Amino acid sequence: LYPKSGYDRDDRSFAMDFRTGYEAPDFAAGMLFGLRKGFATHVYLDYLLTRTDICPYIGGSFGFHWVSHDDDDAPENGDHKQDKKGDGFEVGVQAGLRIFRTWNFEVLINAEYLYTFNDYDDQAVIFTVGLLK
Repeated sequence: LYPKSGYDRDDRSFAMDFRTGYEAPDFAAGMLFGLRKGFATHVYLDYLLTRTDICPYIGGSFGFHWVSHDDDDAPENGDHKQDKKGDGFEVGVQAGLRIFRTWNFEVLINAEYLYTFNDYDDQAVIFTVGLLK
């Protein structure tokens, strides 16, 4: 995860996704559960550009992200932290490659831009590499 805005101004951090879904000749749709500086759950739809072993795709996602934030704006005298919402609905646009698409497993290379509708203005680019069966 490479933050562009929000996320406590941290540098990159580890992200992990678990996907389940359905793949047709021209599209893939499904559900994503992710650990991304908190927990995220999304539904996604990808348009598959070819029907060959090396298949580029473009798509989008919509879901909810429970983002973990450290509140550095809290007063030092022990008063309650400011009421900022870190959780929010999230939209994403993505592009990537499915390699070995016609086999019984696939290698997935995915790049995604995410925007979370919360008080921290969280925005990030996420890069994932994985296997699909």
